[in-house]
Amino acid sequence: MSNNHVTITVMLPICLHLDDRTFYLPYKENTQITIATKNVEKNKSPLVAGAQGFEIRSDKFSHFRFSQVEVRIPHLSEKELEIDEAFEEYKKDFFQALNNFIDAARICLNRYGLKNYYEYDDFIEPPIIESPSENTTAISEKIKGVMFIFSQGGLTPRQQLRSDEDHVKLQRTLSQDIDLYLKFISDAKRDIHYKNYIYATLNAVIALEISVSNTIRSLAQKKEIPKTDIDNWIKEIGLTGNIKTTLKLLKPDSISLPSDDVFEQCKSVVTFRNKIMHYGYREITEDNISSCIAKIEEMITFCNSMLVAVETEVR
Repeated sequence: MSNNHVTITVMLPICLHLDDRTFYLPYKENTQITIATKNVEKNKSPLVAGAQGFEIRSDKFSHFRFSQVEVRIPHLSEKELEIDEAFEEYKKDFFQALNNFIDAARICLNRYGLKNYYEYDDFIEPPIIESPSENTTAISEKIKGVMFIFSQGGLTPRQQLRSDEDHVKLQRTLSQDIDLYLKFISDAKRDIHYKNYIYATLNAVIALEISVSNTIRSLAQKKEIPKTDIDNWIKEIGLTGNIKTTLKLLKPDSISLPSDDVFEQCKSVVTFRNKIMHYGYREITEDNISSCIAKIEEMITFCNSMLVAVETEVR
């Protein structure tokens, strides 16, 4: 087995404000993918003569300040790859690793406008690949071009880099699987950022259902209730019924219930979801869904506290 790596380096169209640091992702056969970030500053933008010491505060296109991301993937085969072969063979692993990193950054840095990337022409400069077999470097010729557009926010003084605590939190998140409910809540906030309120509603309710259902399953398992029985219960009672009744029945005495408003808002967003799915309802406003997501996060925190309380009681 070879210890070589395929390294693909891209320039994101935005700046994550991370320092020059390396992060690690678990990969196949007990190996790791390394992700190295580097700040790149440019004094000129395609649309502005110059703006030294400034940047555009944006999660779409930063104009003057960008994050270079180098993804180093173990090449676990003895097979030698041509440059073009490496671009294609490692495309899936590259974008999966990059998007895991973006997902973690969205969650840890509260950058809910960050988008995921799926093609080599999503970046502002051609990706660079280093081939392990030929020990050569090549620039992709697959780039179609980029549209440069000012987004909201305008020029702002150059932002400080993120704290060491933020970097550590990001690495901690990358070192384990991100909880599914966190991904869906993050997606919902991204949808609000881009004014996709219907998608925000759907993603928010998915996050709520995952958290509530997993909590009920975990607590029921500790009471030695058969898995089939509890799965049937969750399905028959439904999400609203489980919020209104099941969670209250399973709640340990050591923790308090959230406010009535949390329960009501969570039920409201489930109703919105059902109206969207069954009747094509579209009258979702930013205030509606933002308020509901805040309450869903409180409900998820409550669910997590129930699990912690039960674990503590067991010990």
